Amino acid sequence: KTGYAFRRPGFNTRAAARPFKSMAAAVGDRSGAVGALTLFWPRRYMDAEAFAREHAEAMCAAAGAISADLGGLP
Repeated sequence: KTGYAFRRPGFNTRAAARPFKSMAAAVGDRSGAVGALTLFWPRRYMDAEAFAREHAEAMCAAAGAISADLGGLP
């Protein structure tokens, strides 16, 4: 995936986290990644690939704008 990633399977096995999916885009400054912009949604709402088609571009643009304000990723 370009510009974003999904939470890896098995990352969080707590019962409270199972009904949810998430994806994130890096936020950084000139030194590298300093955080992430994350979207979190109920699994029953939409599968991960469909959610990414719908929202990844805007999420990556927002992460890019935040990074630019911080001085940009190297």
